[in-house]
Amino acid sequence: MAIAPGDEMEFQDSEVSEIRVDAGVVVVKFSAAAVRRIGADAGAETTPGYAQGIELVCTGARVLRDDDACIGKISGGHLLVGGKQMRLLPLPCAIGAPAMLELRFSNGAQFCVEADHWSLRPTGDLMFVESYRC
Repeated sequence: MAIAPGDEMEFQDSEVSEIRVDAGVVVVKFSAAAVRRIGADAGAETTPGYAQGIELVCTGARVLRDDDACIGKISGGHLLVGGKQMRLLPLPCAIGAPAMLELRFSNGAQFCVEADHWSLRPTGDLMFVESYRC
């Protein structure tokens, strides 16, 4: 099913396939982005799932930390915008303000970047796949 208005990507439990750094531009490619679908009714529970084909593009970027092996499952992370930690981002979104991204990976690696502009966008058709917890 397609990504719907109100769906949000969560850094924790998302999986990164690649981080590219090139001349002030950083691209974080998610092989599986953890997505929360908000229920249509007030007070409804969120539905966990994932989506493939999402990337976070950071321009005016300055890498502060880039450990080897920054790939795989994210154990924690947030975007710090104006003193506010954002652990969830709407899909898609653009933030035209200076911010800092911090990612911690399950393998112990860490990645940190400051940038002036942020864009979380699909690389193709975004499909939401519900996670079934048994």
